[in-house]
Amino acid sequence: MGPNSIQQELLRALRAGDKPRVGVLRLIKAEIGRQELQTRTALSQEEFWQLLRRMHKQRGESIQQFEQADRHDLADQERFEQEVIESFLPPQPSRDELQKLARQAIRATDAKRPQDIGKVMAHLKSETQGWTDMRQLSEYIKSQLAQN
Repeated sequence: MGPNSIQQELLRALRAGDKPRVGVLRLIKAEIGRQELQTRTALSQEEFWQLLRRMHKQRGESIQQFEQADRHDLADQERFEQEVIESFLPPQPSRDELQKLARQAIRATDAKRPQDIGKVMAHLKSETQGWTDMRQLSEYIKSQLAQN
């Protein structure tokens, strides 16, 4: 799914009268427009996923803050937005897939110590950008390098 799919979903939600979903889709569309205006180019698929991941992460941080402030109504709204945003992201790889990618990258970069995590992550960044949670991947790599 790319930026064009947002427009198609927005039209569907408008026809269905789904006001909450329309609001979230308009937020996404506005963010896409803002980024395209800044870069003066259309978003690539990877840039689109990066934008959605950033929006998804922001919602997660807001949920935590609202929960701490005992504002469950606002946290629920953020959760809803997060779910809509997540529906446009590629499915997260399984734990086994992440571990396989990490092992391959460790071998490819000849990493031996925990200090080598930077070069392993750099190796993986282009392969996994927009596809996976880099934090989860880095945690697994750290654990693997700590065992060596």
